[in-house]
Amino acid sequence: MDESGSRPSGKIKKKKRVTIKDIAAQAEVSLRTVSLVLNDSGSISDATRKKVLSIARKLDYRPNLMARGLVSDQSYLFGVNLPYLDLSFVHTIIAGMERKCIELNYAVLLASTKFSDISFLDSDIPTIEKSLERLMYRQVDGIVCLPDRRAIKSYKEVIRQGIPIIQILRTIPELAIPSITVNNEQGMYRAVQYLLDRGHERIGFLTYRDPHFEEVADRYKGYVRAYTEGGRWTDFKRFVISCDLTFKGGYGAAKKILARNPGLSAIVAATDYAAMGAMRACVEMGKRIPEDISIVGYDNMEFTELQGYRTLTTVSQPKEQVGILAAEYLYRMAHGEKVTSAVLEPELILRESSV
Repeated sequence: MDESGSRPSGKIKKKKRVTIKDIAAQAEVSLRTVSLVLNDSGSISDATRKKVLSIARKLDYRPNLMARGLVSDQSYLFGVNLPYLDLSFVHTIIAGMERKCIELNYAVLLASTKFSDISFLDSDIPTIEKSLERLMYRQVDGIVCLPDRRAIKSYKEVIRQGIPIIQILRTIPELAIPSITVNNEQGMYRAVQYLLDRGHERIGFLTYRDPHFEEVADRYKGYVRAYTEGGRWTDFKRFVISCDLTFKGGYGAAKKILARNPGLSAIVAATDYAAMGAMRACVEMGKRIPEDISIVGYDNMEFTELQGYRTLTTVSQPKEQVGILAAEYLYRMAHGEKVTSAVLEPELILRESSV
């Protein structure tokens, strides 16, 4: 009970929403003038603009985006259709989007495409279809997706509905929509060339062979190009092994490839997870890193510079920049602008696992 002897209701009293009427009354201007100032449009004097904005801040005014959306036919939401939302890699992309969306007065609505543990790279196709339907139902102003060819009908439906959509990290050319990708072939080429320049001639490669994942296929192309460009030749069938690009997959694949090629002096993996698994396998087999064998990964995940045994040399993708560009592109497309696809360059990060 409170001091008056009555029992507290348990309800929190909702604060009255400040409206543009309240601002107009205190500023002694019309509703239209307040609207023009808050939307940064129209010819309003600097003095009036400053006065209105000052009162809006004083009253802690927050625009009603739902009401604004009804008038402008916009939701002020961008949908994100990506797998594994708990991965730091994906987190960084989303953080880039949200940073840009704050500038644009938009919000991000997340819809994961993967919950079942079928593969590190794979997505659950029914989940892709349902999450895209959910985003369309919420009438988002645009969608960012990591496309999977097996769900192409769902992406085509988004396009048919007139919702701006962009692809990131991989593409389905038939969709004929803008994309933001990374030059994965060049990234892996730099990593392998770095090892070749330091005298490594027998370099194993851990990959994942599936036509759905062009980004991994491009990394394999970079590995092959580094070998063949300088007139070198290697037995790719012996030195390349396909595995699930997880810690467990890399661990098992490294043991197999070292068993059939005991003279390998380096292993490059198409993801950091697989590289870390390979590092564990090498340590268990009595190999010193990097004295006996060098390990290189791809993605520059957060844990690669925190590893207790050896920090991991890796290829860094500009993840945050992908997210920033994605938000910018969707905003421009939602406002009727055309955008062109972008290819970003990765960077080789040298750490303790290679020499």
